[in-house]
Amino acid sequence: MTQKHTPGLTHISVGNFTDYGRGKRAAAGWRLNGARYHVWFDVDTKAIERRTLKSTPTLYKNPLVESDHSDYFDTRYLDATKPGNAAAIREVFAYIEAHGLIAAAIAAKDAEEKKRADESAAYVRAEQVKAAAPELLAALEAIEAGFRDGSIKFTKKRQSDSDQYHPANTLMSKALAKTRGQS
Repeated sequence: MTQKHTPGLTHISVGNFTDYGRGKRAAAGWRLNGARYHVWFDVDTKAIERRTLKSTPTLYKNPLVESDHSDYFDTRYLDATKPGNAAAIREVFAYIEAHGLIAAAIAAKDAEEKKRADESAAYVRAEQVKAAAPELLAALEAIEAGFRDGSIKFTKKRQSDSDQYHPANTLMSKALAKTRGQS
C-alpha cells in the first residue's frame, strides 16, 4: 500500500525537547492549510500525549496570525487519531525519522544546556575573582615590597639588565601596574 502525500504539509520541525524524569518529550510541529499544528510526544515510544486524562491523543491547531488579525482563531484541540489527522501525523513522523530531527533537537538542547552551564561557571569564577581581588592585590603588593626591601630573595639573580625577569614577576608587575592605572 502506498502512502498518500498530504499536499501543503511544510515547516516540519521538532523542538521543546525535555527530559523530565519520567521520560523524554518533545513537540513535533508543521504547517498545513494556513495553520500551525503540533503534537507533544514521548521521544522513545513516539506516543502522542493527551491533553487530559480522558481525551484522545491531542493535535493542536493554531493560527499563523496574531490575535488582532481577522483570520485569528483560538487554539483548537483535535483528535490525533481521526483518519485525516493520523495520516498527516504519520507523514510528519516519517519525515522526522528520515531527517534525524529528534536527534537534532536533543543535540540542540544539550548544546543550550552546556552553554548555560559554561556561562554560569564563568560568572561564578568571575565573582570568585572579584571577591578575592582585595586579598590578591594585598598579596601581590606584599611580594613586590618584599622584593624591594630584600626580605624576599630572588633564587636566581639577573646577570644584566637585558636578562628577562621571571614570568611570575612580570605578571605580578603588570597586574599591579593595572590596579594603579599604569597599564
